[in-house]
Amino acid sequence: VFALALGILIISFLAYQKNKSGRLLFVTLAFFFFAVKWLLKVLDLFVSPGMFFSDPAENVAELFILVALFIAIFRKK
Repeated sequence: VFALALGILIISFLAYQKNKSGRLLFVTLAFFFFAVKWLLKVLDLFVSPGMFFSDPAENVAELFILVALFIAIFRKK
């Protein structure tokens, strides 16, 4: 999932570089938060002996993702 999130982040960043619209910026931001969330989950799984990326922190990351997507959908030009 992390590799897929990173790939989609790169694609959305390249799309934003080509067409600098505000909506694409928020979509790129949402995929950035998604990739960071999964990076932390992977690090937590392989590096950390405990659980440093707790469930409440994961829920906050998902809230940021949803807010960014909500703004991208309903933002006027």
